[in-house]
Amino acid sequence: MEVSVKNSFICCCFLFLTLAKMGQCNPRCYVCDTMSNPNCIQPRDHKMETKECTPGNVGEMKVAVEKLGVMQLANFFDMEIDRSDFSVPLQCVKTVIKDNDKEMIVRGCQLAPKDNLDVCKKIKEEREDIVTHCSFCNENGCNSTSFLQTSMALIFLLLPVLKAF
Repeated sequence: MEVSVKNSFICCCFLFLTLAKMGQCNPRCYVCDTMSNPNCIQPRDHKMETKECTPGNVGEMKVAVEKLGVMQLANFFDMEIDRSDFSVPLQCVKTVIKDNDKEMIVRGCQLAPKDNLDVCKKIKEEREDIVTHCSFCNENGCNSTSFLQTSMALIFLLLPVLKAF
């Protein structure tokens, strides 16, 4: 009987965490650039705060790229979004730009890629000469370089629990 209660508790915890995860609309992203904040290279290691990805902060990517002086890329991040429309699907983005032998990282929030609109795909196609990396992700803090390591560690921690079933 004691094992049954323990298994029920574990199942309830797992279900709660799954449902809590499903309830999230947009992720929390690192919003920074390496020119104004060197900690942006490894934001998780420097315990930088994430920001909720909202229509209101999508424009920050364009501003960050303009600050870097890479004006030819700024227009790619010029998105007109109704700031009050929270149904717009958004994701975290990480972009690595190499211009004049300087490598810069910009992390932020953008419209989620769709068939007819994918900022990273368009940038890679049109500006592969200066953009060495551009990717989207949809988990809290996922636009940090160490996110995959954290996810893998979590999987290995959960394996013994799942094996018990």
